[in-house]
Amino acid sequence: MASPLTFALSMLIGVQSRDRDPLWEGVTRVLLWAGMGGVVVAPSVGLVVALIGRRRRARRRFALMGAASLTACVILLVFWKLALEVWWRDVENLEEMRQLRAVIQNHPVLASRVDTMVGTHFSGRRRELAELVRSLVHDLVMANGSWDFEQETFDAAYRRLEAVLAAGTVTFTDFAPLLGFDGDQSVEGQQITAGVVLRRMTDIEISLAVQRAAIPIDQYMTTTMMLVSRFNQWALTVEHTHPLQTGDTDLTTPPAAPPLPTYADEIPAVLAAIRLICGGSTTTSYGIRTDSLGQGYSAALTPIGPTDPSRPTVLAGQETLDRVRTTYQHLTHPAVIADRPLSTATRQVVLAGSRGLVQDRILNLVTAGEALFIKRPGHSGPQKARPLASGAAGKLTGDPALGTPTRANIEALILAVYQWRNTEVHGDQHRTAPLRRLDGSATRDLAAVAEDLDRMMRRALLLALEDASQAPGCP
Repeated sequence: MASPLTFALSMLIGVQSRDRDPLWEGVTRVLLWAGMGGVVVAPSVGLVVALIGRRRRARRRFALMGAASLTACVILLVFWKLALEVWWRDVENLEEMRQLRAVIQNHPVLASRVDTMVGTHFSGRRRELAELVRSLVHDLVMANGSWDFEQETFDAAYRRLEAVLAAGTVTFTDFAPLLGFDGDQSVEGQQITAGVVLRRMTDIEISLAVQRAAIPIDQYMTTTMMLVSRFNQWALTVEHTHPLQTGDTDLTTPPAAPPLPTYADEIPAVLAAIRLICGGSTTTSYGIRTDSLGQGYSAALTPIGPTDPSRPTVLAGQETLDRVRTTYQHLTHPAVIADRPLSTATRQVVLAGSRGLVQDRILNLVTAGEALFIKRPGHSGPQKARPLASGAAGKLTGDPALGTPTRANIEALILAVYQWRNTEVHGDQHRTAPLRRLDGSATRDLAAVAEDLDRMMRRALLLALEDASQAPGCP
């Protein structure tokens, strides 16, 4: 097998060395003659020696060796010939390609947008006509599922290519996948805030997110197919457009690109609004940027907050989306931003949603309650349990969003949870008495208590945010 392999290696080097470098030409010749020598000389000499020595078994072996090597080399030669005749390997030599290039060079717009640098003031890449042709053929084959030519498919693909070539601007799409999130069909494609759109990712965007490990893979179905959970297929997206720039440029330092994503500063408030309204544990992953030129993508390796797969966030319906938008406006209100206890309580509730351990969730929620019901009203003194319980009861008693709980039930839940929290923080042994739920029932289920406490704190924060943003004197 050494001779056919040497022969194949010589052909591979010969095909790849398009520049005909003398060194590689020499290597190709040496390998080619070595392969031919192994195919012809070695079996022939061996066969002659076997004939002279009258060794019948040896004659058969050398004859088979020569036939096998010669057959392998003939097959390689045939495939090599076919490979050289595949048109896209040497597309520049096609007469049709020369005609196309002549037309483009005489075009008033396209002449400056092909075979040159194309991009924006902060990003560019060389656009080759041959690559555009190969890309068009690839799209046609993928759309048809075969090499058969279909006029309708060609017209659609060509229109897309023509639109890209004629465009005077470049549109970038920034998207940050949402982990642990699902939404109703009615909210897809709608804005949460100016320019930031909530929608499902396209197949290409999901593929890019998987490549960058921005979303987890649930299961590998085959070597080319994988399963992604429906709770990891949404994203916060925004589009921004920049003027197209063409032509080779000097090697000066390019201007800095816009932040990735451009709405990075707005993500904390958007996530907080979604969490406060819908609950759950959703968070954003790496920001990814694509462009309308099809020049690949960029990704920002930003920190990713934790999410709990067992508690996804579900945004159901237009009414819920409207509440998310209103809450976002409250969170970005100057009076709310300046209110440190309120901001601290919001951050702690958002953190609690991401906690995997129920004990940590309760600690964050109680900390939020201290900031909201003790620090913000200005209570002082060593006693904190009573002011905390009284503040929560005063805010939430009879609230229909919580099932109209009584004051006694709210205070009982808060007092029991606060005592549990103090024991947990100091590492003491927990008491054997059960905790209390919002409906007044006794329980030892920490997860159930955490859910009640989470609902209470999210509701209290929403009321406090509304009051703060509508207070007299606020702009």
